[in-house]
Amino acid sequence: EQMVDPRLLLTSVFLIIVNNCYVYGRPLTFIEQQVQLCINQDIKRQPVIIDTDTDVDDLWAIHYLLNVPTVDVLAITTVGDGYSKPFYSGSNVLTFLDLIGCSNGVGVGYGVNLPLMSSGYVIPSSLLDAIDSYMTSPTCLNQSANIFLQPSPFGSIELIKLSLKYSKIPVDILVLGTMTNIATAISEDRSIISKIGTLYFSGGQFKSINSYTSLVPNLTVATYPESEETSDGSPNAYL
Repeated sequence: EQMVDPRLLLTSVFLIIVNNCYVYGRPLTFIEQQVQLCINQDIKRQPVIIDTDTDVDDLWAIHYLLNVPTVDVLAITTVGDGYSKPFYSGSNVLTFLDLIGCSNGVGVGYGVNLPLMSSGYVIPSSLLDAIDSYMTSPTCLNQSANIFLQPSPFGSIELIKLSLKYSKIPVDILVLGTMTNIATAISEDRSIISKIGTLYFSGGQFKSINSYTSLVPNLTVATYPESEETSDGSPNAYL
């Protein structure tokens, strides 16, 4: 069995390190190198970033996606200007991931706490209180908070930009809450647009449905709660 020259191995390792420490023809910064070391991407699965305001239905959507074998959740980014208060937006995701046994491997980032533009709609505190206590309330999941769980060292906006930048293939983004993080990330670095595969989002319409004559639903088929709304401001439309 032929032995490989150790000098050749060392040279190969050196070249790998050098090539991995450059991006766009310049050396990686220390932070960028740390990000690259943290990414262990499975290109056989579709990479996805989940951006959420941590409402209750979002948590179960996260649970579902984490169990889809063809999906690779790169990061979960949170916002505090939707249906959860800023303090609970990230902590509830961390607690939920711990509850379902997924506390390792998915970065969780805290994001923007204020909208880029105000719709004038204010979510009732009673509703926010119920959502914020969903994880720990005895009448809900009764899950004890693990104080040792830590979020990503990067905030949501940086986590979005870096995850897109270093992904080997385009990344789908699922926006389950406000679009504040995504809008801010793109406005700060438009080069990441080419790395976005499909942008999915759910929520209310940006204008009342009656503003779109071609889309007015057939009310004999189903009930559309927003169909009678005449104002252009929808409670679910945020930026």
